[in-house]
Amino acid sequence: MSSVRGPNSALTEFLRSQGINAGEIRDRWERRQRGVDPRTEDGSENRPEAVATLDGGADPEVEAIALAAARKSRADAEDYEQEGTTKCVYCGSRFTITVYSKQVDDGFACLSCAARSKPAKPKKTATAAARKKRKKTAESLLEQQNRAVPSLQDLCISCVADYIDDVDELGDLSSQNFIKISAILSRNRKLTARTCQLFFRPEATTLELWDCSELPCESFNLIPALCPNLKRLVLGMCGQLNNENLKRISELQSLEEIVLDGAFLIRKEAWIEFFETIGSQLKKLTIKSVYRVDVEVLAMLVEMCSSLESLTLVRLSQLCDTTPFYLLGNLAQLKHLELIELEPEALDDNCMLNTLNMVGSQLESLTVSTANLTDKFIDAVAATCGSLTSLELINLSAVTEEAVTNMFESWSERSTPGLQTLSLQRCIALGDKVIEAFLKHSRTTLVDLNVNSLRLLSGKSINSFASLPNLTKLDVGFVGSVEPQHIYKLATSRSLKLVLAFGNIRLSDMPLPTNLTVVGTM
Repeated sequence: MSSVRGPNSALTEFLRSQGINAGEIRDRWERRQRGVDPRTEDGSENRPEAVATLDGGADPEVEAIALAAARKSRADAEDYEQEGTTKCVYCGSRFTITVYSKQVDDGFACLSCAARSKPAKPKKTATAAARKKRKKTAESLLEQQNRAVPSLQDLCISCVADYIDDVDELGDLSSQNFIKISAILSRNRKLTARTCQLFFRPEATTLELWDCSELPCESFNLIPALCPNLKRLVLGMCGQLNNENLKRISELQSLEEIVLDGAFLIRKEAWIEFFETIGSQLKKLTIKSVYRVDVEVLAMLVEMCSSLESLTLVRLSQLCDTTPFYLLGNLAQLKHLELIELEPEALDDNCMLNTLNMVGSQLESLTVSTANLTDKFIDAVAATCGSLTSLELINLSAVTEEAVTNMFESWSERSTPGLQTLSLQRCIALGDKVIEAFLKHSRTTLVDLNVNSLRLLSGKSINSFASLPNLTKLDVGFVGSVEPQHIYKLATSRSLKLVLAFGNIRLSDMPLPTNLTVVGTM
């Protein structure tokens, strides 16, 4: 029969049977409040147990739980004091062991003794200098610069660029040195509204500002006012160039060449007005990364810029129709044509065939980057472009090896001038036959060769590049057949200075030849 009676719960009855009494707990708490140690008040650690009634409104269950928690806390503290502390082997002081305590042969050392016994850190001067040297070497390689000792003039130019914020006037420098300083500032993102004015000179005929991202529109208005005799103007990343700025630039009476990169604020009407005003005097025109150049603007360009000798169009997303490209053949004096990363619908074989039939015979350089062109375009190049010195076919994945081989063979039969620059980048269907054909045609003239991503090339073709007498730059990136022995073979070339070899895992950790700069090995 259960002994639980009245309002007492089962837990209260259980605690009472274990000698846990709520009255005793209350008495101990009152003595603590008075500052009396319950263990020493009556000369014994524990008072005699007595049965007390649960009066005064106290909850016996809560008091019992509090007592159990207090006992456990005291026990844990005693265990921690015994097990978590030790004496320092050096000074003998007692301290708590933590994960940061230093362990020695005879035990543990306290924090202060461990700090005194810690060995001095080695000097990092040599390590930092070596790291800095490696960084500068990597930067020069990526920028394709010679790592030879720089000239005094180049050192002075670099010093001026480093402290450009303290310069009030550049003084009497040559035009080439102005261009060098401007390029350094653009690379370091230091071309601002103040520093750009250092290049505004009345006698200047060339102004190159490759990073105009920090220039406000007011700075662009100063160009025609302070540089009225400009013949060549380069504005890169000119995202803040507006319609009014372009109108002011069109007032330059001597301007013959202009490069505009990222001028996305210029509206269609402003482009048309610009070509109407200044188009007849332009000889070289480059437009990159512009949204509002559409079919109507390109038609006006062809109509008004009749004296153009060089035309470069890059990433013009609004040109989604082949119609205006049929008009490019009307540029009767065109010698250099670059159509790069245009929309797939903008170019096809027919419009390029029409253009090449009209101006192909006078072209000296041709660069095309689109996946829509096929062997029909290659046949047109072979038939009409007999005066080329530079040919760049990029990402023409639809052309076949047979068509390109036939093009070089036909040029060899007609004894056309050899190419100085050739790029077959990402023309993935091309292989060794093409290499044999163009080497037969352009072996003695080729200076710059790009066969990036031609995965069908064999090691034999790579070795054959070492026999080119005038080759100075070679890109064999992502050509899987390239191995260390091929790089050493290329190093025997007397003219070759730079090899780009990105993406070739077989070249990892290979010792590089000292007489050849190889960029891209891991």
